[in-house]
Amino acid sequence: SEHHLRSESAVLEYLLVKGRNNDISNSDRKLLIIIEGKGRNYYEHTKEYIQECDYLNSKDGQPVDIIVLNSVNTSISASQSAARIDDLSKGIADLMSALKGKEYQEKNITLMGYCAGGPIASSYVAKAYKEDKNIKFKLISDRSFTSVHAFVNGQLDKLLSKKVHPKFSNSNLGNFLSLIYFPFRLVIELLSLLLKIVVRFILFVMSWDINAAKNIDSFPLERQQLYKVKPHDKTQREDGVV
Repeated sequence: SEHHLRSESAVLEYLLVKGRNNDISNSDRKLLIIIEGKGRNYYEHTKEYIQECDYLNSKDGQPVDIIVLNSVNTSISASQSAARIDDLSKGIADLMSALKGKEYQEKNITLMGYCAGGPIASSYVAKAYKEDKNIKFKLISDRSFTSVHAFVNGQLDKLLSKKVHPKFSNSNLGNFLSLIYFPFRLVIELLSLLLKIVVRFILFVMSWDINAAKNIDSFPLERQQLYKVKPHDKTQREDGVV
């Protein structure tokens, strides 16, 4: 079922998928809150969430409900969106307060941020934990961005790392291509540097200049699960993943 929650920052729109044993009260149910990445909304993937809920409820233990939030575009039907990370975090805080009113227990709640939803989740968690060290919910970061500018920088650096194909590198054609490419590469590098500066400034103004890795580190590790696609020894993460 679809729900709306009006907060000070925007109208939060979310999908609630109820698990098995609906006669069991919310206080005895587990709840997974999924904050999706940019460009992905639950309207297009409702069937997947129902299947995921069915899978989680096929296991022994407490019944599980799922809530899916549209992250960056917080309300499609109301044509409202929250551009600032602080507004999005405040929206999650309002949702958590509303869930307490529905008798969900904090110890049974897991907040999961995926991709661009990761910094939103970790930003809220870091603030909540700073205010109250006794909070009980858990955090999952699934391929969370370290920061948006890390993603932009990584993609630009990946583009600039392109070289002449190895099979042409020791040929006259390869030497000729490298020669004519050189001035273009200088221009591209200058434009890339300028773009990085502009992006960093825009992110600062929009309060999206955040450090998800730092926020994750501030939360107790035993209450987290981290999923990433890059090993620790990679110093250049082209996708900006934590």
